[in-house]
Amino acid sequence: MRAQDGPLSFGEGEGSICLERSAGAGEYTFGNEVLSVEAGARVRMTRVALEGAEGVDLRESYVVPIAGQTLVGLAPGWPPAEASSWPPLAKAEGSSVASSDGDTNLVLRLELTVAEARFASVSIDYQADGQKYRAQSRYSVEVAARCSP
Repeated sequence: MRAQDGPLSFGEGEGSICLERSAGAGEYTFGNEVLSVEAGARVRMTRVALEGAEGVDLRESYVVPIAGQTLVGLAPGWPPAEASSWPPLAKAEGSSVASSDGDTNLVLRLELTVAEARFASVSIDYQADGQKYRAQSRYSVEVAARCSP
């Protein structure tokens, strides 16, 4: 498997995101990742995973067209309020995305198993033109009692 040199990439942003929790464990939505496919390419996602996860499980992942809307971000609960305006959701694993589809938002349904949780990044295994690749995000995420400024 080749890493980071394939036609699928996460958006240009990077850093860490912290959400001060309003409740304990439960469902959260993470939709801060933009996926782009190189011109003329089509990819098929085979696996979406949280890397370095502590106290959080990935329940489902979806690709949502961005056209006319902003990213979902990180918020408690599922589904997010924005979901009422979405087209029918396509699960990320098994879906095909082409450059002609435009940028998409990778939206994750998370389950916090403890009150404070984190993950280092999101990875996507995918195939394109008979090759296997892995793309990795550049955002880490934490849900905590307090976030430092």
